[in-house]
Amino acid sequence: MFLIYSLLLTLGVIVTAPYYLWRLRGNIISGAGWRERLGFLPDSFGPPVRHRRAGAIWVHAVSVGETLAVAGLVRELQRRYPDREIFMSHVTPAGRATGESRLPAAPPVAAICDRRGGRGGRDRDNPGAAHAAAPSGAAPAVAGRFYVPLDWACSARRVIRRIRPAALIIVETELWPNLLRAAHEFGSRVVLVNARLSDRSLRGYRLFGPFMRRVLENVDRVCAQTQRDAERFRLLGVPAGRVVVTGNLKFDAGPSEVSRLPCILRKALTASARGPVVVAASTMTDEEPLVLEAWKEVRRSHPRALLVLAPRHPARFETVAQLLARSGLSFVRRTALEAADQGLASQLDSPQILLLNTIGELPGIFELADVVF
Repeated sequence: MFLIYSLLLTLGVIVTAPYYLWRLRGNIISGAGWRERLGFLPDSFGPPVRHRRAGAIWVHAVSVGETLAVAGLVRELQRRYPDREIFMSHVTPAGRATGESRLPAAPPVAAICDRRGGRGGRDRDNPGAAHAAAPSGAAPAVAGRFYVPLDWACSARRVIRRIRPAALIIVETELWPNLLRAAHEFGSRVVLVNARLSDRSLRGYRLFGPFMRRVLENVDRVCAQTQRDAERFRLLGVPAGRVVVTGNLKFDAGPSEVSRLPCILRKALTASARGPVVVAASTMTDEEPLVLEAWKEVRRSHPRALLVLAPRHPARFETVAQLLARSGLSFVRRTALEAADQGLASQLDSPQILLLNTIGELPGIFELADVVF
């Protein structure tokens, strides 16, 4: 069954590649990124060396939301297991950029050892050296970051042999059959965290019931967001003893997980007497024109109201800016705002819309909102 799946996956990649390349225009993964998708990790990871212990932790977070959600968990893993390397993988460029800003990478131990004398280097038996290499005061570093390999068995095994994970932690629901199987065969513990499963997804997976049960045999633990999610995973075939309810990681994000933007914005909005604040979050192409038309009506009765418009995909930031310019509504880009409180208040005095053209700041903006769409 895994062979049939791999053949169908290959056919699907060939057929859909032109479409996804078109969809990703302006947000294309680099050539090095595509090599990573085939399982070839960058030279910064060091050569494939036998002295890297099979004790690393691999955390997979698809995009921005998953990366922000798991940041606190990664820091806790670093605190509890300082002698273990932590690697992170992503699917989207936006997710990777978020990870680079919130959890920067330091050279993996293998690379450090290679630079300091190869197999006999003095840091060979000190996996914590990668973390120690981070600048003083910097956010805790991960040992390396890469795009998750396409779900071919050869690509998955190539990455696993390189980083030798003792655990593979997958955020939410990325059930890649060959990746899960390769990790299990290597001896890695496979854990789904912040796991969720909708009724629709459950119905789709159950169409392939016997195959999905074999896939899920490779999962050691499911940490579900809710009781309903946990029950759906049990219905899909995960033994009840492997499923626990741990809640939503996004609710565990502390002040260190969000930017300082809410604090300075609150002061600026108060100083400029702006409000109410309406947030249109993660908007799509067909939603933005409707939001702008509705906003014109809102402004008639609330002339000091401010709309924070946050497009879902970073590749569309400039497209949305052009839409705002054509609409006749005044706006300011987040990236154009002054850092100082005084300058920020004057910049927010007249624009009708704040275009949030940054990554990872939306959760903090919710603190300021009177209405969220």
